[in-house]
Amino acid sequence: MRLGSLFPFDGSDDTVEDVADLARRGFQYFEPDASVLRVDEAPTAYFATRRLLRRAALVPEVMGGLVPDRLPVLGNDARWQELERHLSILLERAREVGATTLVLDSAQARRVPEGYPRDEAIQQLRYLLGLAADYAGPVKLAVLPLPRHPSSLLNSVAETVEMLIELGRPELQLCVEATDVGPDGEPWEDVAAAMDLLAHVRWSEPNLRDSPAMQDKLDALVEALGAAGYEGRLSLAPRPGVGPAESVIELDRLRALAARGR
Repeated sequence: MRLGSLFPFDGSDDTVEDVADLARRGFQYFEPDASVLRVDEAPTAYFATRRLLRRAALVPEVMGGLVPDRLPVLGNDARWQELERHLSILLERAREVGATTLVLDSAQARRVPEGYPRDEAIQQLRYLLGLAADYAGPVKLAVLPLPRHPSSLLNSVAETVEMLIELGRPELQLCVEATDVGPDGEPWEDVAAAMDLLAHVRWSEPNLRDSPAMQDKLDALVEALGAAGYEGRLSLAPRPGVGPAESVIELDRLRALAARGR
């Protein structure tokens, strides 16, 4: 299992230094938002960011934000020409900087407008995923269920997996937010059953130090992922105030838990 950091890289020299610090702490990659690829700006803005990313000590192997919130996907306001242009440029640039997985994590991209037929919205979302897969090439597109948005589509692992299987595109896989898995959220059994589709896992809770229960939950989840044979990536939210030495110890412990679960 590769361990990375959910890191808000903004394309500045300062964040290049921050990535170097992540590398010193033992992280193996970082996960920024895909907006850093500057699709909506002049090409020179992207070229400048690309140079910085190539200087960085870690590769942005995963990126969130496959579809920006500004582009409607569902309903009568969907702008398909803009979406196709955005996806084609974004995925080409993602490949150039070394990203191998992009995450569809936008709530807006799957929010059904009030009064709009749900079955038509489902077909629009299916079309979006197929369109993205057409431009993906070797990049995996990981769909993140969003249980916190009950007015949206794909609210659970089971619902998301069902659509991915129906679409049958190898580029389309699953992302899981690990803080949503457990007794009060997604059943672990649903995640374990979808291991063949699981491309990426996130842990977005940074304040483990103040919550022993959450730390125990992360430990148990990492061990369970190891036992299930998961060999993908786990992105961890940065922990405020944690020094390099403690980070190294924490990452080594998580790797040991994953290995113990096998």
